[in-house]
Amino acid sequence: MLAVKHLDPIMGIDTHIVQPPGPVPPVPIPHPYIGMVLDPMDYIPKIGATVYVNGLPRGKGGTAGQAIPSHIPMGGVFVKTKIHDAFMSGPEEVIDFFHGYTYSGHPVACAAAIATLEVYQEDGLLTRASELAPYWEDAVHALKGLPHVIDIRNIGLIGAIEFEPIPEAPGRRAHTHFVEAFNRGLLVRATGDIIALSPPLIIEKKEIDQLIDIFSGVLKTAS
Repeated sequence: MLAVKHLDPIMGIDTHIVQPPGPVPPVPIPHPYIGMVLDPMDYIPKIGATVYVNGLPRGKGGTAGQAIPSHIPMGGVFVKTKIHDAFMSGPEEVIDFFHGYTYSGHPVACAAAIATLEVYQEDGLLTRASELAPYWEDAVHALKGLPHVIDIRNIGLIGAIEFEPIPEAPGRRAHTHFVEAFNRGLLVRATGDIIALSPPLIIEKKEIDQLIDIFSGVLKTAS
């Protein structure tokens, strides 16, 4: 028997809480035949958005990802040899991995996936996160000390700015910043009292500067 336990290395969909440096702490495994896979299930820490590639299911990264706005649905599964072999060890006449094939191999989705992967390769998008990460880190942490900022965290091209909540109005401060940033031409994402940042992989340093300049202006003029 083989089972998989999914662990998100980054809580991207809500808080952008980053796992501490170092290996993942031991997770109790109830049976020696049950395996565990570290998998960024969340749609923010996708392939290329962070400095590592790890995991099982892949959807957005195959036909759109964070760099290319197409969103033609297509899924995929990447597994290590050990997991693959566990599913392929049955009789020859039995379906290998019976998960449903209603839309398998759709020609439009496959064409979009091939084109997307070509752009990833030609433009070097899968390495841009690690290349820009130091510049991004310095830029995001430049917001330290601005009004009501209580925490800043980042990894790869992901960042989060957490704010001191307004008493009896949790989430209002970040939402106010979200609205004001949008009015100034910057789209961010508010989640609780956190502003989450996950720019496209095609972003340039000058655009990072522009992003931080706009958002710092938002914070400096906030009440």
